[in-house]
Amino acid sequence: MNNAFFIPGNYYLIFNHSNGGEVIFKKTENYYYFLKKHDYYMKDTWELVSWCILPDSYKLLVRIKNNYPEMHWHEINKIVYTRFGNFTNAYAKAINKSYSRKGSVFAKKFRRRHLEKDLIKNEILNIHFLPVTHQLVNSPFGWKFSSCYKVHTYKYDPQLMHMLSYFASAEDFISMHSIPSSTNIAA
Repeated sequence: MNNAFFIPGNYYLIFNHSNGGEVIFKKTENYYYFLKKHDYYMKDTWELVSWCILPDSYKLLVRIKNNYPEMHWHEINKIVYTRFGNFTNAYAKAINKSYSRKGSVFAKKFRRRHLEKDLIKNEILNIHFLPVTHQLVNSPFGWKFSSCYKVHTYKYDPQLMHMLSYFASAEDFISMHSIPSSTNIAA
């Protein structure tokens, strides 16, 4: 089986950017609407482990749920693609309507990469340091539109507890996010 296919229990990095580098998250409400639509369409399909939304892109670390005991992986992929398409299309329609714009909001195809469990901690750090790398904030804890900010603010959310499980402790999580980005992220 190809690692590019969505397999229950496996972890994937899902990412995309706007068409032509356009800012597609213009207001705070846009970020929250994106997350609300994500939860509505994807909550039965995958678990959102870690995430970051930037003004022109998003990056999601997900684990495909084991809700498909009798299905072949081809059928599971159809479900994932359909739900994900519905999710991003719903967001795009809302943005187009809100800002009187036309056309696609995101690049045509989202990208995905299968992740082995031993890479997850490093990928969580990569995701959380994106706003620092893009010079939007000085610390990953300062960017409101990421799971890093959420874990720092709402420590007992089940999704966040899963993310924290990749670190030795909550203190380790905070410590690893306090180190300058160039020292804790693999190139």
